[in-house]
Amino acid sequence: MEQSLVQLIDYFRRCYRADNYGISISDVTKIAGSRQLVIEGNDELACGDLPKLPLVDDKVEPLVAQVEKYQKERLLVYGCFFVQGKVSSTGFSASRTLNSPLIYFPARISAEDSTYYLSIDHSDLRINRPLLRQLLKPELDSAALETFPSMTWPIAIEDVALLSKWLRDNTVVVESEEVGRWPRLQSLSTEVSKTVSIVSACSLILAERSKGSRGVLHELNQLVNTNYLSPALSSLLGGQPAEFLAKASEPDLIPGLLSQPQLTALNNAAAETVSLISGPPGTGKSYTIAAVAIDRMLHGESVLVVSKSEQAINVVGEKLLDAFNLKQGYVHTPERNFQKSMKEYLDGVLSMGVTPKDNPEEVKQALTKVRHTLDQASHAFQRKLRLSRWISSHLAQTSGDWWRTLTRPLLQWLSGWSSPSALWQYPHQVGQLQAEREALCAQYINAYREQQLQGLLDNKRGELSKFLQALKARNSKTQKERFDQTDFDTVLDAFPIWLVNVNELNNVLPLRPDMFDVVIFDEATQCDMATAIPALQRAKRAVIVGDGKQLRHVSFVSRREQQALFEFCQLDPALEQQYSYRDQSVLDIASDAIQSQKAVCLLDEYYRGKADLISFSNAHFYQDRLKVMRSRPGELIEPALGFTKVDGERARTGRNSEETQRILQHIQSVIEECADALLKPSIGVLSPFREQAQFLEKEILASLSDDTIQAHKLRIDTPYGFQGEERDLMLLSMAIDDRSGRASAYLNREDMFNVAVTRAKERMQVFYSVDPKQLSTDNLFRRYLEHNHLPNANIESDEARCEFANSLAQSLSSSGYQCWLGFEIAGVEIDVLCQKDGRLLGVDLIGFPGDFQDFYDVDTYKSLFRSGISVLPMPYSAWLQDQHGCLNCIDEYFSQSL
Repeated sequence: MEQSLVQLIDYFRRCYRADNYGISISDVTKIAGSRQLVIEGNDELACGDLPKLPLVDDKVEPLVAQVEKYQKERLLVYGCFFVQGKVSSTGFSASRTLNSPLIYFPARISAEDSTYYLSIDHSDLRINRPLLRQLLKPELDSAALETFPSMTWPIAIEDVALLSKWLRDNTVVVESEEVGRWPRLQSLSTEVSKTVSIVSACSLILAERSKGSRGVLHELNQLVNTNYLSPALSSLLGGQPAEFLAKASEPDLIPGLLSQPQLTALNNAAAETVSLISGPPGTGKSYTIAAVAIDRMLHGESVLVVSKSEQAINVVGEKLLDAFNLKQGYVHTPERNFQKSMKEYLDGVLSMGVTPKDNPEEVKQALTKVRHTLDQASHAFQRKLRLSRWISSHLAQTSGDWWRTLTRPLLQWLSGWSSPSALWQYPHQVGQLQAEREALCAQYINAYREQQLQGLLDNKRGELSKFLQALKARNSKTQKERFDQTDFDTVLDAFPIWLVNVNELNNVLPLRPDMFDVVIFDEATQCDMATAIPALQRAKRAVIVGDGKQLRHVSFVSRREQQALFEFCQLDPALEQQYSYRDQSVLDIASDAIQSQKAVCLLDEYYRGKADLISFSNAHFYQDRLKVMRSRPGELIEPALGFTKVDGERARTGRNSEETQRILQHIQSVIEECADALLKPSIGVLSPFREQAQFLEKEILASLSDDTIQAHKLRIDTPYGFQGEERDLMLLSMAIDDRSGRASAYLNREDMFNVAVTRAKERMQVFYSVDPKQLSTDNLFRRYLEHNHLPNANIESDEARCEFANSLAQSLSSSGYQCWLGFEIAGVEIDVLCQKDGRLLGVDLIGFPGDFQDFYDVDTYKSLFRSGISVLPMPYSAWLQDQHGCLNCIDEYFSQSL
């Protein structure tokens, strides 16, 4: 293995650790006394006077036993310079108590000649950054942390003086004079005053690692010393690409109609060591992930789906169950405690077993027959469309001379072969066969998995039982021993698809390279590379899913500290930007690592909302490449996007009271309108600014009952809290006024703005207090206000695109239909879109020279079907011979199919 790859892992490990994902010690008084040991006298370890300190205390031996027992869950640290006092809370409680070290070192207790000695890892001085963030003055943002003095071991008096001055200038610390005693130590007070102070005190603490990171750090420590990296991890870190025998994808076994990008995603997951799925908001990322997982499972492979977002994991689980009807073969529960849920699930399987309902081979044979019939019908339909175009085109041209007069009867006779009745049977037949195919696919998938699981329970039940016992272990040491005794090949044969929050992965699966054939990262922009490394080590191939135009993970490691760590790990300076822990997400690093564009696909079918809800983002962020699948002509009458200008002002605190009140009124009106509805619309309230979001939350929640909040799934947050979320109704508070120059510049954050304006499924109302002309011309919000969100509104219903289209539209209008010519749905211009009684039908005009001469191919019919639109082909030859009959056929088909 290349040494540079190990150095990169070490660099990411140190960055992750410096980001203080490691431990949470905001108040040591909440830690049991058996896990603490106060250091008295002088701080001889931090100042470098002694390499180790003898410990003479009855607590030492029990403390050593706990350190050994909870290696993964807890970390022994030596804490210095304690901050004590109360600070204002960002939540609803008035204040928060602090009693925490500002600086700490990982510590170790060793036994020598029946005496215990304490030593510290002086190469790993850590600043308690979560503590610093709580101490910052209200008017300062987190960028102030960049100026914190550089601290190195041994700590000198001059360092302490700089630290004290920085605290006075940048934080709410009132008293810092006591640190002047250092290295002389004070006793830690158990009574905390209302004012914040820093004292010269030290304590040895067995601190709880934060639950979301204890396993990540533990496994990163292991990987620094490994001799082998999985192909997926090695490829993302720039190692030599691995060679393997790819298993082809088989999309015909997947229920549903997959788009071409989704088919590409399935093929890439089978054939590429690292592949990328770019999924803009609402384009079916979760559905695609579920399809990839099922496809790999049906080829005998195992799949690990991970994300930092609990919501993202839950949505994939819902797709497997609801969209694909998968009942066996995957492990997921929507609860936060995955380990607990997994134990309950395994208990049920082992106690009750599985009873297969169908023979998978018989179901597959039936599926093969239906697929063959479907292919035949599709090819026949395509031939009929081609013949219809040829006949209609020639009929449109046969008038005026003797040759055309002679050939016209022949063409009219041939047109009987492409009559509406002959053509229109095919969409109906194809639709019926497709529905039958999907039902058989779902039946086969479940029959296949039930048979596999039953066979394992019959022959290898003991291995599954061992795995359950490992999950039930009370501590990490016992769990590791039981994991070592478990045959995980059997476990993955039983459950080939795993949906796990990336931070809980270590609780249920050991760190074994190449355990899974494929790991899929969802919402990959939100995941830093350090968190991803252990999951990547567990897989041979990786599929990275996300959107580079959405929010990335947040890091509080300073650029100065990151650079120092990069240099400490002796990495090539030319690689610093490419592997920046702060700035590069897993998606960014994967994009840089992929050598061929064939391994990348863009999901381009937008399903979440209506056309005006995505129009701006589509134009400004996605080069108009998204096809709006839910675009409907009713939007021209009732747009889904609305704007409300209010006379609000942005206070110095960042709050806008007028916008808050108007939003509250809007919510109350929606609640009243839906009071008797069985299904209530979900509501989201979003502000780009934290202060306004918190103010909205306080005011709105105080005005509504808990039942109402739950019924409407009400959520109030910033874009960071809404990424991966969606609501039926979104209410946006922009919170700026004409004098908010600095704040308005924040709206130019493209990733933040894109997330903010793409969360709505049905409607969005934007409340704002600023005159757009007061914003710079390139300000994103000004451009958003000035954007034409409904380009289809320019289409007139009586626009004569061609004689055939105009004639049909007029006839349909006379029969009570409302018509649009060239209305775009799913990226396709519908020749004639007609509506009656709230239902829609598309008509594909064929053969008349002009804009609508050509026909849609079968794939286009399928694409429109995915968007919920039925389309009928209408040859000009049929219309020329019997207009009344064609209209009657449309009426009949319209009523039957819709």
